[in-house]
Amino acid sequence: MATPLFLADATTADSTSQRGDCSFPPTPFGVAVPAATVMVGTAPLMMIPDGTAGTPVPGVGLLCGVIPRVAKVTSNEGKGYVVIEGQVPVCAPNRPGAGGDVASGDGATPVDRNLTGPCIQNRIVIGSGGTYVPPEFTE
Repeated sequence: MATPLFLADATTADSTSQRGDCSFPPTPFGVAVPAATVMVGTAPLMMIPDGTAGTPVPGVGLLCGVIPRVAKVTSNEGKGYVVIEGQVPVCAPNRPGAGGDVASGDGATPVDRNLTGPCIQNRIVIGSGGTYVPPEFTE
């Protein structure tokens, strides 16, 4: 079974990265755009299209600065799995680790930071080949 992916949104964090003596913690992407023709309840679907600039990640350490980030589709050989309003949104596995798309940092040492989770739209499952069965929640 392929890794199930979910549409990433502004709350979806990426993974930690290192550059020299500086560390850059997991940080929510911070930016999402509405899909005007796709509604979720009474609000437009919020997604992160390929190439969208996210909020910068502050470094931890002396003189570390920040890493600017751009959403980059890497799944399905860089083509993604779905097109919404002519745009390819980035997806994440909604858990720590690799398997989805990335927030591509640039600057002195470019680094791809795996998008992880949370993913607000967890009922839209992408790339699982139709075999994904969501867990049952009991209260």
